[in-house]
Amino acid sequence: ETNTIAVPGVKLGDIVMNISLGVDVSGISITPYVSAADTVSIRFQNETVTTIDLASTTVKCVVVRTV
Repeated sequence: ETNTIAVPGVKLGDIVMNISLGVDVSGISITPYVSAADTVSIRFQNETVTTIDLASTTVKCVVVRTV
């Protein structure tokens, strides 16, 4: 599943270094990237055979501006 979050000021070419979620994400591969101006997309891949409920949580990300 891929979700997006608004991150004002990010632009294509910027690097999303890491993200933090307020829930347990063991068993999940997470790939964050800038998908458009002011938008970070986060791809979640469940690597287990069970259903994982991420529920509603706060997402924090670190974005680096490239020069």
